Amino acid sequence: MAGHGEQRNTGVVRNYEFAIARGTVAPDGYSKDMLLINGEYPGPPIEANWGDTIQVTVNNAIANPVEGTTIHYHGLMNQNSEWEDGVSGVSKCPIAPGGSFTQTFKATPYGSTFYHSHYSSQYADGLWGPMIIHGPKNELYDIDLNTTSTSTTGPCVNNAGVAKFNFISGKKYRLRLINSGIAAIQKFSIDGHNMTVFANGFIPIEPYTTNIVWICSRISSGECTEPANQPIALATIYYEKANTTGSPGANSVAQVDNTPPCENDALSQTVAAYHIATGDPATTIDMAVNFTINATNHLAWTINDSGFRANFNNPLLLLANAGNDSYPYDPE
Repeated sequence: MAGHGEQRNTGVVRNYEFAIARGTVAPDGYSKDMLLINGEYPGPPIEANWGDTIQVTVNNAIANPVEGTTIHYHGLMNQNSEWEDGVSGVSKCPIAPGGSFTQTFKATPYGSTFYHSHYSSQYADGLWGPMIIHGPKNELYDIDLNTTSTSTTGPCVNNAGVAKFNFISGKKYRLRLINSGIAAIQKFSIDGHNMTVFANGFIPIEPYTTNIVWICSRISSGECTEPANQPIALATIYYEKANTTGSPGANSVAQVDNTPPCENDALSQTVAAYHIATGDPATTIDMAVNFTINATNHLAWTINDSGFRANFNNPLLLLANAGNDSYPYDPE
């Protein structure tokens, strides 16, 4: 199987054009003002083959009020294109209101991820979308469900039912699961089915079997759930001869969740399918990640008891390129 660090160049360019603006949608049945990409939530999927070049032109049409914005492509290496990473105050300045910026980068490594805004809290307000880079398989399957999402502009209807998916008996399906929550722990399971996990994001791993994947999404109960006041996000899978107008009812038994409430699967389960030799480092640095309540009574993350506040007018990469490594003491 091809190695994770291998560089490829297919010569193919995949072009995308994004217009970011405010709009009103109803992702859970209730209308909400959000930030949308090309009028969509989630944003349109980006797809490429390993080694392609991806080119995304981002147009900032956010108004009333205006805001800057950026787009970050989660987990990409951006080797030799670090300035395309889309992190405000680190790799670039925000895209100014009314402005546009084209990001060009290699589709590497391969796997499933998502892109999202890296400016203020825009990601929490709708600015994200799925991203797939196709590459070699380390597990055989018949059907790739690819990207599936639902959004509506209609009003909420009580007892409207749940999302439905049609499967074919005897076929193996690949599900690409994205937790797009800001501070939400999610678990995913299918009644009566085991699942094989063979990749974590861009990292192919040695396949292992489980009945619950870390990524059932607990939501606030309310009128739009069925049955009423049901805190578990539900969907229904139907096979080819099933009555799609009926509910699985008592024939569908939920998986017993014995996993810890706030821990990922054990590292002994998630073993990389291939290994990259690191060699002996010249320097080893221990970093303690923690959080604290700052002077303004807000939660703030720290590394080795130190926080970071970006200067959008002086991105760190630009300063470093200019030979200034004294930030934040001399950011000019």
